[in-house]
Amino acid sequence: MDEISVSSLGALIRRFKVAFTAIGLSLSMVVLVAFALYVLSQPEVRFRIDFSQNTNNTCSERTINSYKALSGASIVAFLYEEDKELVSFNSTLYSRAHSRIRVLLEDLRVRVGGSIEVTVLDISAPPLELSRYADSYSRQPGDVLVIAVEDSQVNLRFDDIFEYTTSVFEEKLPARLYSEKVDRALGDAALRLIKAKPLNVTIVAPGVDVRDLDPLRELLEQQGYNVQRSSSFSTSSTSDLILVPGQRFEFSPRELEAVERWISDGRHLMVALGAFTPSSVIKQWNALLEGRGGGFVEGLVCQPVVIAGAPMEGRQECAILEITDEELNGQHPVNSSIIRSKRPLVFAAARPLSFGRSSNKFSELRLVRSSAMAWLEKTNSGQIFVQESGEPVGIQTLSVSSELWSGGAEKLRSGRLVLVGSEDVFKAHLPYNSDWARYVLAWLSGEDLSRHGLQSVEVLPFSVTIKELSRIKLLTVFVIPGLFFVLSFLVWWRRR
Repeated sequence: MDEISVSSLGALIRRFKVAFTAIGLSLSMVVLVAFALYVLSQPEVRFRIDFSQNTNNTCSERTINSYKALSGASIVAFLYEEDKELVSFNSTLYSRAHSRIRVLLEDLRVRVGGSIEVTVLDISAPPLELSRYADSYSRQPGDVLVIAVEDSQVNLRFDDIFEYTTSVFEEKLPARLYSEKVDRALGDAALRLIKAKPLNVTIVAPGVDVRDLDPLRELLEQQGYNVQRSSSFSTSSTSDLILVPGQRFEFSPRELEAVERWISDGRHLMVALGAFTPSSVIKQWNALLEGRGGGFVEGLVCQPVVIAGAPMEGRQECAILEITDEELNGQHPVNSSIIRSKRPLVFAAARPLSFGRSSNKFSELRLVRSSAMAWLEKTNSGQIFVQESGEPVGIQTLSVSSELWSGGAEKLRSGRLVLVGSEDVFKAHLPYNSDWARYVLAWLSGEDLSRHGLQSVEVLPFSVTIKELSRIKLLTVFVIPGLFFVLSFLVWWRRR
């Protein structure tokens, strides 16, 4: 009897040991998974997949296409360590920066196909050669890159292509390199050289805060346009293209005549008006655009947001629309590269557009639409961001384009028009939509879109699409716990 009791007690102790061991291992794995998810959620270690095939050590498609169009260009790199503060305390800033420049210039030379000449000069080059190149390209102290074609050139300084901290002598901290803009600066320089006679683009946004337009102005300047700011169409008759990224008060009779004259002359125009634009402004534009097919409709386009893997309503985020490649029209050249890259767009506080009522003189295409889950909320009764009975549900048009079927005698008089139902696309959310905005501007300007390309994914703000959130939920809620459950079952079965 005593032997049986001792044997039973030993078996019970062993079972307790196995149970506590299993519980300890399970808790350890939970902590490990939580720690891994926390680390991977930090911005500096995020892994980003870009379907445009650009990697960290290659130039972007935008830069490559720009230099293919800039045949015969010469790029000279002056890789000197001129600022002594940046080499104090054994700083590796210059070596890292110069290595980055060499890698990108070599990639650019190879992928362009030999149509550009790249020369890299450092302190090891003969002094006479250094002096000859510096005199030929009028190099000033601090200039790192010189891009030249025929009689034009662009000089880029170290501050133009890198962001860094200087040495701190009190604490003996070396200078550090924390951001670079080499690829974007190279692309901007090429576009400025391509446009020997840059187009004049005027931003007309009556009543809109000038500071809200700074991102759009900066993007236009990067593309090589001459940018002007005006509150009137009547004083912008010499412009090649007019952009209206928002409007707070209606036009005067004189202004209406100027706008009508601009449109009837077949001159190119982009109008972006959000859901909270005054109704009087919307009525004026719908009257001006009669016969062009597109028009602005009252209402706020909303769609459910995904929280914890489930679509939710009743939140302000419902008015921030995520536009995936499925909601872009692949028949229009503006969207083709965006669809291929699978980069999402962001349309916030958007109103729907009417579509398909143009006269036979114009061809019309829908550029962007919402998802089928979207609904139209009234803007005159306060927003609750919940779909109620009587509110339309389904696909809403968010952007349309039109142009003359026969084209025009002049490149900038072919009647090209783009309407956008969200002005935030060109303001606060422009960083998410910059590639799409570039293609829209190039199409309106009558440029060859093959010269343009996508930016490097590293310069874009990080965003997670609904599909990616669903994959994260599947991985963290089902796959990882399910894997440990299967392993635990196999261990139990084996011990049984």
